[in-house]
Amino acid sequence: NNVDGASSGLHHDYHDNLYMVLKGKKRFRLFSPMDTEKMYTRGKLLQVHENGRINYEGEETTAYGADLKSDAAATAAMRNEKAEAMLAQAEQDVENGVEGAQERLEVAESAMDEALEALLDAEADDDEDAEEDDEDEDGGALFSSFGAKFDGNEDEEEDGKDETDGQEDEPEQDSKPSAITPSRRLVDKTVKNPDNFSRVPFDILDNEKELTKSFPELLNAKAAFCTVEEGECLYLPASWFHEVQSFGGKGGHLAMNYWFHPPDAVDNFQQPYTTNFWPNDFE
Repeated sequence: NNVDGASSGLHHDYHDNLYMVLKGKKRFRLFSPMDTEKMYTRGKLLQVHENGRINYEGEETTAYGADLKSDAAATAAMRNEKAEAMLAQAEQDVENGVEGAQERLEVAESAMDEALEALLDAEADDDEDAEEDDEDEDGGALFSSFGAKFDGNEDEEEDGKDETDGQEDEPEQDSKPSAITPSRRLVDKTVKNPDNFSRVPFDILDNEKELTKSFPELLNAKAAFCTVEEGECLYLPASWFHEVQSFGGKGGHLAMNYWFHPPDAVDNFQQPYTTNFWPNDFE
C-alpha cells in the first residue's frame, strides 16, 4: 500500500506476461530486447533469439524457453516410444506371416537400439545435472536475499500487501516431474539465477549525471513509458526490460500476472511453438 511507489528494479522476465492491475496502479519504464547490450545485466549475454528470448552464458535455452538437455531428453523419449510401437507391430506381422515383415523387424530393431542409446545419453545428462543441483542447493537463498535487497521494498516483504515485479514471481518449471522431464532437472534453468537483473540501481534511472558517470550506454537505449491503471491490462513480451513502480491507494495494491512461454512459431496462432515440448510437458 505504498502511495510513493515501490520499485521492482530494472530487469526482464523470461516469459510473456499478461499484467493485470486489480487495485492501485503501476508505472512502467520499458526497453526493447534490442537494447539488451546496453542494460548492464548481471549475467553475461550469450544470444537473443529471433522471438526476443534472451540467453546468458551457462543458461542456454531454445527460443521457446526449454533447457537444451531437457529438450533433447524429450525428443529421445518420443523417439523411443515410436520405436517401441514400430517394433511391436513388426513382431506381430512376423508372427502372422505378413510379407516383408522380417525386413521391417530388422529395421525396427535397429531403430530401437538407436532410440535406447539416445535415451541413455539423456539420462546420463540428467545424472550430471542432479550433481550440479546438489552442489547449488543454497542458490535459492542467495537469490531470495538478492531480490529483497535489490527491490528496495522491505515493507512489501513483511506485510505482503503489494507484489514486486522481479523474476522470482514467475512459476518455476521443475515443480512437477513428467515422463519426458525428469524430476531433478530444471526445465528452464533461467528461473534459478538473477542474471536478468540490471546492475543499474533503480534510484538513478532518471539521474543523467550518475548514468553518464557509471552506466553511459543506458542513455543510448530507447525507453518507453506507460501507466496501467486499476482494471487495465498490459501485454509484456518476454525479455522486454522494465522497471515498475507500484502505487497503492485507499484499497491497497493488487496485481495478477498470467505467464506463458514465448511463442517461436511465426504467424501460427493455433500452434505457437515449433515443437510439442510444452504441450507434452504439461500432460
